[in-house]
Amino acid sequence: MLGAWALAPLARRLTDDGRLLGTGLLLLGGCCVAVLVSAAVPSAWLLVPVWLLGGVANGGDNVLNNVLLARRVPQVALGRAYAVLGAATQGASMLGLAAGGLLLELAEPRPLVAACGLAGTLAVGAFAVPVARAARAERAAAAAREAGPVPGAGETPAGPAGTPTSRAGLATPGATR
Repeated sequence: MLGAWALAPLARRLTDDGRLLGTGLLLLGGCCVAVLVSAAVPSAWLLVPVWLLGGVANGGDNVLNNVLLARRVPQVALGRAYAVLGAATQGASMLGLAAGGLLLELAEPRPLVAACGLAGTLAVGAFAVPVARAARAERAAAAAREAGPVPGAGETPAGPAGTPTSRAGLATPGATR
């Protein structure tokens, strides 16, 4: 709750969806690093600050994800989108719990916790570059739309049945402000 409460004002100030997503990835990486660090902590008392910091990052990431979802999904589909997000989150938690229980039969807890933290950190790192590129491309496209048509640039190439061709970027077009 602390992370959600503390980082909610940040979500309001981040009007660019690419920056919002990048900040969310940074916070998600903070959660993963907290898991990784917790594998090396020698005392249970030292886990408390590590998990508190990870929890702050998690709460902030939850707020940013909800804001991003609310901005990018059309109003008529918002309930369904939140249901899909919630189902995916809860389903992944249940699978992780089951997998963790099975893996504890094969290995000690510390290496498993470290492996999970490392896997999460690497996954966030792997997504950071494409997300940054997509956000940059979307910002450039938005700036070009605001600047108006370029003389002599011609028409946008059309795909099947005269529809514009798709461009790389974030999954849905950003809201015009």
